[in-house]
Amino acid sequence: MTSQPSLDGMVQQILAALDGELSLLEVKTAQLAELYRAIVERDDSAMERLLGVMEETQDRQGPADAALAACRANLARALNIPARELKLSVLIQHLPSSLAAPLAQRRERLIEAAASMRLQHMQTSTLLYESARLNSMMLECLGGGGEVTTYDRGGTNVWRSTSMINSRL
Repeated sequence: MTSQPSLDGMVQQILAALDGELSLLEVKTAQLAELYRAIVERDDSAMERLLGVMEETQDRQGPADAALAACRANLARALNIPARELKLSVLIQHLPSSLAAPLAQRRERLIEAAASMRLQHMQTSTLLYESARLNSMMLECLGGGGEVTTYDRGGTNVWRSTSMINSRL
């Protein structure tokens, strides 16, 4: 095991990396909530702007993940634990309480932020799915006679339609 001062520095580094991950989770959750609102309000300009901002946020995820992975690898080496087995819960058990307490707090905050993002993602994806489903139903109803082809997540879905409107001229 590594000496206390060295371990303390590594813990401070992983705390900073976890704070970065936590910040990104909170930003992404807020962006999903804003996207949900823009979809409901049919605010196309807000959706376009937001999709660009979301892409920029996602670009920050790679470096944040790399920083966390480097901290994890350093701590795993210092504690003589395989890196793939070093989870926060395991790390907390291997540290003195003075170093473990802030990690436990970050772990709880990360769990809460991930749950919040998961819920917001589910709400937004459900809204998008239902919007696409309703649009497909309207197209089926209003489209030309014969077959109407639409695409879903599973591939091509051919629907036979008896439309309300004859679109042939």
